[in-house]
Amino acid sequence: MLKILGAIPLLTVPTLIYALFAFPAGVAMNEGLSQEVFALTMPSETPWIFTWGGVLLLFSILTLFIEVMKSTRATASAMVDNGLSIALFIACFLLFLLVPGFATTEFFLIMLMVMLDFVAGFVIMVNTAQRTVNFDGQA
Repeated sequence: MLKILGAIPLLTVPTLIYALFAFPAGVAMNEGLSQEVFALTMPSETPWIFTWGGVLLLFSILTLFIEVMKSTRATASAMVDNGLSIALFIACFLLFLLVPGFATTEFFLIMLMVMLDFVAGFVIMVNTAQRTVNFDGQA
């Protein structure tokens, strides 16, 4: 069971959270994402306003970091994870283009993180495979 969960891209979680709110909200999703969570006054006397969109992007960045760390292992579940990442990217791309609530900057950046997850996983796996082949060839 744990291996199956390890093969699922973690960026599915912020995508599903976004979808949970975007489908019922529709085009009003922009308004929901721009609502203030908290505000701090900086030493420059300028207010820094943190929004719900920022919270979602922060969570997505953290999951992207974990995904990149997961892709450093050359296992079968990492390869499945990478394959599912491209499927998730295609689904995100279609949602971004076709569904009104998904045409936001926040979702675009989540979609970009999903693409970066796939590219990083692919590059890391190719480099790991090359090192393994070179090491085996020298022995």
